[in-house]
Amino acid sequence: AWGGGSYAWGGGSYAWGAPMMSNDGQVSVFPLDSIFGSGSNFSLQSLPQLPTLDSWLTPVGQAYRLNATGDLPQSAILFRYLARNVPAGQEAGLHIYYSPDEGHSWQRLPTELDSYHNHASAEVQGEGIYVLIATVELPPFIQGWNSFGYPLQTTRPVTEALASIEGKYTSVLNYNPTLLEPWRLYDATVLPPFPPLVNTLENLEFAQAYSLYATEAITGYLPVDSNGLSLQSPDAFGLPPATFYGWITPTFGFAPIPGMPITAEVDGILCGQTAVKAFAGRLAYALQVNSENIIGTSNGCGAHGRNIVFKVGDWPMNHDMLWDNSQAWFHSLDQLKTHQRVIYLPLIRSE
Repeated sequence: AWGGGSYAWGGGSYAWGAPMMSNDGQVSVFPLDSIFGSGSNFSLQSLPQLPTLDSWLTPVGQAYRLNATGDLPQSAILFRYLARNVPAGQEAGLHIYYSPDEGHSWQRLPTELDSYHNHASAEVQGEGIYVLIATVELPPFIQGWNSFGYPLQTTRPVTEALASIEGKYTSVLNYNPTLLEPWRLYDATVLPPFPPLVNTLENLEFAQAYSLYATEAITGYLPVDSNGLSLQSPDAFGLPPATFYGWITPTFGFAPIPGMPITAEVDGILCGQTAVKAFAGRLAYALQVNSENIIGTSNGCGAHGRNIVFKVGDWPMNHDMLWDNSQAWFHSLDQLKTHQRVIYLPLIRSE
């Protein structure tokens, strides 16, 4: 018992000796080491309408507002939930969330779960809104490259599926050796108007493995899936390539056309190839330069700090780049510039 030793099963509600219960009997708040101080008034009310929740958060039951006219002692809040309200296969991931600002922001609270009695409890943070939430937690991402498997059977656009870590990642790639260009990329940093040219990965799909570059240590959350989920270990497919894109600028003596090959070499080794494309009324390209290690095989290609030499057809381009796969890089191509000389011609006069 939580201090009172009483347990009532009647009218759809019960209490553990708690000094306060919601009006529907589904949620209780009780002190951990003292009773509520005298002279303070407290209330716990179910909300007729759920506050705004992020797309990856699914409520289980109603939300509740805790109000106080004085200081709250150290207390705990306990939710009693109905099994039928929990999405299939998601009970182990239930957590209580807290909003101090009417639903504008949410904090995920450390939650004790008793799945046998359908109880979830957490420490009270203060006045505000509390709600029991179901969501799918991905393995924590470290800063840099991470591999993960997409566990949901429902296909979702990349930006929708990864909305919980928006602004905390640059690139997401999927490797499919059956494709002519096996690496499919979504990169959040690509400049307009280039996303349609560069971003070939549109959706996250069930049981597919992905590489994600996180800009900081972060944990991602996915919306729950009514079709169930299956957490799988992703297949290893090597370090992702570096991606470059931009305009191709014709100059005197340099006349590229759509379809002309573009190559990228590292120490004389061919490490990437594509073609000139007509795009947005101009000539453009998007090129992936392989990493040194693909599927465990060393090929002498890209690694951090290695120089890349670009060519369009037989023309070497003006600016080389260092290999870096932390995001897609805007890098326009033009021909190597030559030294200009002034030529003086004799003056010829006719009389």
